[in-house]
Amino acid sequence: MEIKDFLEYIISAEIRIKNKKAEIQQLYDLKSSVVDDLAVQTSGVSDKIGNVVVKILKEKEKALQMVETYIEEKAKRIALIETLKNPLEYDVIHLHYVQGKQLTDIATEKGYAESYIYEIHGKALKNLTKHIES
Repeated sequence: MEIKDFLEYIISAEIRIKNKKAEIQQLYDLKSSVVDDLAVQTSGVSDKIGNVVVKILKEKEKALQMVETYIEEKAKRIALIETLKNPLEYDVIHLHYVQGKQLTDIATEKGYAESYIYEIHGKALKNLTKHIES
């Protein structure tokens, strides 16, 4: 896996975490709705509703475990970024991969030529690759 792909996972993980949180909220809302229905149902239906609640809770737990995995993988990648010694390299890589900013926007924001930011980005990627290989 190339270093860029490795780092781009940070953005992907953030999107996945956001979507899983929405999924968890939907499951929570569904569980609440089912439990409310349970309160007004007769005893014969309560077992079926209880089974549905258990299934919902299992799906919620799976989603939470996935979020945990995404967070752990994201943290590994950010820890790698933290190894950069050059402050500008660190800043460019962090802004691009963690905050999701385009390199052209970083150049404008920092007051540097785009070509210089691309050069810094390239040097940082080489340094991160060396760090992984060592």
